[in-house]
Amino acid sequence: MAITFLYPAAVSGDNANWTLTGAATKPEAVDDPAGAPDDDTSYIECTSTAGAEEPITFTFSQMPDAVAVTSVTIHFRSRLTAGSGTHHCLMNGTAGTNQVLTGSYADKSDVFTTDPLTSGAWSVIGVNAIVAGVNQINTSMTARCTQIYLEVDFVPSAAKIGAARDVGSRLLRMFRRAVETVAIEGPLTWADSELYTDVAFTHAGYPDPAEGSGAGYKVWQRALLRLYSSSINLDTLQVAVGAFDLRPYLVRFWDTAIAKEPAAGTAPGAARLDPGVERLFSRGSGAWVQNAAVAAQGSIQLMPVSADVEKNETDGLLIEEARQNDIYYSAFGSGVAVGWTATNVTDDTADLLFVETVTGQSAHFARPGVSNCRLVQTTQSYAGSEQLTLSMWHKDDDAQPLGWTLTRSTDGFYFNNATPGFQVGAVTNVWTVRATPLRDQSNVITLSAAAQTLTLTIYAETASGQDNHLYHVQLEEGRFATSAIITGSSAIARVADVLKMDNQVQCWWPEQLTAGVTFVPEFSTDASGGDHMLFQTISDDSGSWEQVYYRNSTGLFRYERRVGGVTYVATKAATLTRGTAVRVVARATGINEELGVEPFTLSIFVDGVKGTDDVADDVGPESDFLWIGTDSGIAAWADGNLRHMTVTPLVLTDEEIPDWL
Repeated sequence: MAITFLYPAAVSGDNANWTLTGAATKPEAVDDPAGAPDDDTSYIECTSTAGAEEPITFTFSQMPDAVAVTSVTIHFRSRLTAGSGTHHCLMNGTAGTNQVLTGSYADKSDVFTTDPLTSGAWSVIGVNAIVAGVNQINTSMTARCTQIYLEVDFVPSAAKIGAARDVGSRLLRMFRRAVETVAIEGPLTWADSELYTDVAFTHAGYPDPAEGSGAGYKVWQRALLRLYSSSINLDTLQVAVGAFDLRPYLVRFWDTAIAKEPAAGTAPGAARLDPGVERLFSRGSGAWVQNAAVAAQGSIQLMPVSADVEKNETDGLLIEEARQNDIYYSAFGSGVAVGWTATNVTDDTADLLFVETVTGQSAHFARPGVSNCRLVQTTQSYAGSEQLTLSMWHKDDDAQPLGWTLTRSTDGFYFNNATPGFQVGAVTNVWTVRATPLRDQSNVITLSAAAQTLTLTIYAETASGQDNHLYHVQLEEGRFATSAIITGSSAIARVADVLKMDNQVQCWWPEQLTAGVTFVPEFSTDASGGDHMLFQTISDDSGSWEQVYYRNSTGLFRYERRVGGVTYVATKAATLTRGTAVRVVARATGINEELGVEPFTLSIFVDGVKGTDDVADDVGPESDFLWIGTDSGIAAWADGNLRHMTVTPLVLTDEEIPDWL
């Protein structure tokens, strides 16, 4: 068993009657370490009247990975300054015991052995999504609270989880497909070879994938095998061996990145192999992703992940640029009446897209007859000339679509999503009808040069009595929609993802290699779009590099090597569609003239089809890091899901590449 303490990270349910003293923010006023309160140095204070309730709640820092969570105790420390009365804790909306306050600070606590939201056992996800705080109730009084924190009693994950993953990953890598085996005879000296040793040998009777037959004497022609059986033929004085073909198995780096469990710090379910190097991931904010466990059952649920936790989904690891959602109360966490002007739209607590700790309701459009049925919100002010994308998660219960309008304050013009552009006359844009919760996005919304606000109106007024659900609305600066960003009383930014591997023992093999990734883009090919990075290595002086990326403006995947001040590029044209996977493989030959082609020949394949080669002048540069899904300048991102990321020092043939993962 272990104990960890979690402290307030952000205000969830604010209350203007709680004032702040001695700190920059309310969470900072009450985040004193356990056992070290600062009492009247920093605190929040509330004056209440008889019959009133004055709650304030927070989200909290994230707990370590755990096998199980036994209990969560909420601690708070309060005192009276006027009147008399009580405080009680709030844990995911459930009240704790009323605690009588005095004029001196006193520690109060309540223990929760189950999650009040589910009435079941706590999970790591449940703890990380806790919304908790205090409530001042039903009396005329003034009181201060100087400390709030959670004490989590849990069973930690095994310390050797990395070793367990390595063993499992090796087995999965070897046996993920039917294993190719060979039976071959050789001289008696072979009898000295131990079973399950790896050998490289030359033999005329071996079928070589590069040459058609025979394992040649050149380094790249030799057969790479693992022996599993051996027997001596006394009639021929030969040794017959059985062996696995190691070509499909050998890698310097492999990460399936596919999750079938909720995203967590240990990336449960992802197979990984590397030379034992450090993996460095950062994102300075929380994020929201699909719950892979729910997706594996054929349903959709969105869940939060904390800062610096990788966003593993069923499609792979999601790597994105920074974005901000400019819609307030985007998931209706405080109900449709907060932040929106609602007409015949109500809260539905039964039909949810997000886990309940994110929001406990969706917006239900239940049109009474032919009456108005709509939500309206006016955005913050834009400076002008921004390019935006609007997206909504919705479900259309009776096959009638949701419509929307977007007008600008400068001239009242309406955005026409079909054109796309702003126009004088009113136009209602219509989403595709969705029978299950799905997301639709607009075309690019280009604003005029003048400063302006936008007014968004969402309608369910196509047919009498129609029925629709809306789960989340996002308006972000960019030419395509990224993953959900949940907001409250202000716009919220999600920080960019950054992943790099220590490359000093060469995950990326600079002499020669084959490297592949399955890429599911969040964007479609766009002549005005930017670059989207998949892999990069770069020299210390930034003068030499290798990188594999998609250049949206030209519709080309590029395998680029810069050495000696010259850039060499292999290219393959590809038209990408948002949400549709492509397999991208880069290949470079070395000084041994693998496959019988010139040294340093660069090739790139998309879905097994080869592009246009280029021949470099030297090997790739030595690099301290392998950057994945972004570049060393933190200026270009994959903006999509990456899975089956694989790097091998072998130069695979054109025939091997289409089926290689």
